[in-house]
Amino acid sequence: MNISQLCDQLLSQVNYVEEHQLKYGENYNYDGWDFVSNPIPEMPRANLFTDKDSDIIVTKNNRFSYVPAHTHEFVEINYVFKGKSQQQLNGQEHNLKAGELLILDHTMVHRIGYSDKDDLTANILLKDNATISRIIESTGHQDTVITNFLRNTAIPGKLGHSNYMIFDLNKNPAAKDIADLIVYKGLTHEKNRIQMQLLVSSLIEELPVCLETNYSDFSLTSKDQTLEEIVLYINAHCSSVTLTELSQEFGYNPNYIANCKNKLNTYHNIWQILTIYAGKCGQVRCQSTLLESCSLRSSEEESCTIPRS
Repeated sequence: MNISQLCDQLLSQVNYVEEHQLKYGENYNYDGWDFVSNPIPEMPRANLFTDKDSDIIVTKNNRFSYVPAHTHEFVEINYVFKGKSQQQLNGQEHNLKAGELLILDHTMVHRIGYSDKDDLTANILLKDNATISRIIESTGHQDTVITNFLRNTAIPGKLGHSNYMIFDLNKNPAAKDIADLIVYKGLTHEKNRIQMQLLVSSLIEELPVCLETNYSDFSLTSKDQTLEEIVLYINAHCSSVTLTELSQEFGYNPNYIANCKNKLNTYHNIWQILTIYAGKCGQVRCQSTLLESCSLRSSEEESCTIPRS
């Protein structure tokens, strides 16, 4: 049998969740989600990524019922291998056919309609920001609509993460072959971390010609735009910038600039922000109480520097 036939065989197998749903004609809440107190729960990583060495996993969409509305703590790719898949994305309905693929950002409210026996959909799950960074690196840091989408998923503090993209892999047989191989390797566990990373990177490179729908908003809020400008200024004047100078440059009270520390901390460290907004930056040496991982000083405090590579 070829890979496509093997995928069909694997996805067609009836698991215990499907047995329950087929027997009782109802959705089986096997994760024990509390829909009363939280009608749209977040699907956590911990329930799925149980192996510390697995940052890309493949699951099957359970048939004979629907999947209730939920969001994700990770990036999800739905690949309709066979049949159809009725997807609701933030309340908007999309009817996907065999060969179509959907990439979802974290906070997208996601619901899947009833799936029958021959409706076979595989889920390719990307664990976290580090996983996405490695995938993009494996593409040679290509600048495409897909890599831009993935970069946005890794940036906290944006306007939102309710973005999605739909692709028709029937337009590119190479993309479909790679998707089939990812599904086969993922479901049989005949894989390793590097292999799955390279396969997903290869799929990402083949997707641009398959793009059908692009619902992506990467715009910044006004506050985020201000933060971006402040960070770029720090990067450009990193050896001598002072809190007083920043306040004068942007016309804000020094306390406002200092309070940006709280928002900057949501990015884990200043190196990540500078990497995102202003290109590669060298190692950061922390010598300031204003920004825990930044080199910034007020006129009354000691100077700090950000060494560059």
